[in-house]
Amino acid sequence: MGELIHSPVYTQEQVTTGLLVLAANGGNCNTASEELHDTHQLEISRETLRRWKTTKYPELYRELHDTHRQHIEPALVAKHRDLAIRSAEVALQAVDLAEHQILKGELKDAAGAARNLTVTSGTAMDKVYLATDRPTEIRLHQSPSDILQRLTEALNTTDTTAIEEPTPSDHGPFLGAGASVNAQE
Repeated sequence: MGELIHSPVYTQEQVTTGLLVLAANGGNCNTASEELHDTHQLEISRETLRRWKTTKYPELYRELHDTHRQHIEPALVAKHRDLAIRSAEVALQAVDLAEHQILKGELKDAAGAARNLTVTSGTAMDKVYLATDRPTEIRLHQSPSDILQRLTEALNTTDTTAIEEPTPSDHGPFLGAGASVNAQE
């Protein structure tokens, strides 16, 4: 007969801790398993965490994400900022390399590499903007006829505010007592 494989039994508290650490690490089972070992003295394999997240406790995983999002999201924002900065730096290095290879006649597809890294950087910045409640796009939902109607209304509007201008005999307090105005000027 074959050898029996012992599967550890985890308490509900250990499962919850494991899934919460997993959520805080962006679903990365490897990192979460290491953190559980180092910080919580829990031995939960990455395979177990993956199974809990996807098949055994997916509802609990989503619930923990929702319940603790105020603690999870700032860490994710920081990671996306880091990703944006690092991607931008590497994109600059790729551009430098492409320039060097162009000058030496060795370039194969540096433009493709630069394009891909720039897309990565832009995507990361988009996520930073989303996570920090800044706009990622500007939309105007108006038909051309709506725009023409607004322009027509703006051009046909007449300002009916009357402005009283001083007459030549009414110079106000600016000339002072005894001053005169030369009409020839």
